[in-house]
Amino acid sequence: YWKYAVLFNLPLIPHYLSLHILNHMDRIQIEWIVGSSAAGIYAVAYSGASVVKIVWQSINASLIPWTYEKCKKEEFDKLGEMTKILVTGYGIVCLGFMFVAPEIMRILAPSSYIEGVAVIPSVVSGVFFSSLYYIFANVVYYYKKPTYVMIGSIASALLNVILNAIFIPRFGFVVAGFTTMISYMLQSVMDYYAMYKLTGKSIYDMKHILCISVVFIICSITLNLVYQNMVLRICLFMALLSYMLYYCKNNLRKTIQFLKGKGKNK
Repeated sequence: YWKYAVLFNLPLIPHYLSLHILNHMDRIQIEWIVGSSAAGIYAVAYSGASVVKIVWQSINASLIPWTYEKCKKEEFDKLGEMTKILVTGYGIVCLGFMFVAPEIMRILAPSSYIEGVAVIPSVVSGVFFSSLYYIFANVVYYYKKPTYVMIGSIASALLNVILNAIFIPRFGFVVAGFTTMISYMLQSVMDYYAMYKLTGKSIYDMKHILCISVVFIICSITLNLVYQNMVLRICLFMALLSYMLYYCKNNLRKTIQFLKGKGKNK
C-alpha cells in the first residue's frame, strides 16, 4: 500500500508546486517589472476575481466521488450530462461576476485602485478554464495516472512565466490576466487529451464547452468597453441569466440534489 501511495503522490508534488507558481508568479513578476504599486492593484483585483473559485471548489467536492462512481460503472453518458449542466451554471456565475467587476472593485478597494477592474474579466476567465482542468483531471486521477496531470501543470506554469516576461514590460500589469488565462487554457487542453488517451472517449460535450470558452474569451477582451454603461451590462447579464434558466429548467431539480450530495444516487 505504501508503495502505491508513494508512486501515486510523487508526481503530485511538482503538480502542486506548478499550480502555486501559476497562481502567484504573475504578481511577483509585475512587482519586478512594473513596480509594487501595480502589483498591489493587480493583487486586489486578482483576489476579488478569485472569489468564484470557492464556488467551483464546492461543486468539485461533490463531483469527484460521483465522477469516480460513474467511471467505475462506465456510465460516461451520465457523467457528461451532469457535468455539462454544472459547467454551464458555473459559467453563468463567472460571467455574472465579470459584469459587476466595477462594483466589486469599489467595495474591495479605494478609488485609486479602480484601474484594476480591467484585470477581472481575464482572471475570471482563467478561473473558469481552471474548472475545466478539474473535470478532465478527475477522470485521469480515477485511472491512477497523475503523471499526465503533472505534465500539464508544469507546462502551463512555464508558459505563464515566459508570457509574463515577454508581455508585461510591453503592455503593463493588465496583460498578466490574459497570460494566466492562456496558461489555464493550455492546462485544460493537455488534461483533456490525457483523459481522451486513457478512456478513448471525449466523455463531455466538447462542442458545448468550446462554445462557452469562446464566450469567455470574447468577454475577457470586450467587457472593459461596456463597463461605463450599466444599463447595457444589466441587459447583457439578464440575457445570459435567461439562457441559463432556459437551458437548465428541465434539469434544475436534479442539479440541486446533486449539489446537496444526493446526485450520486441518481
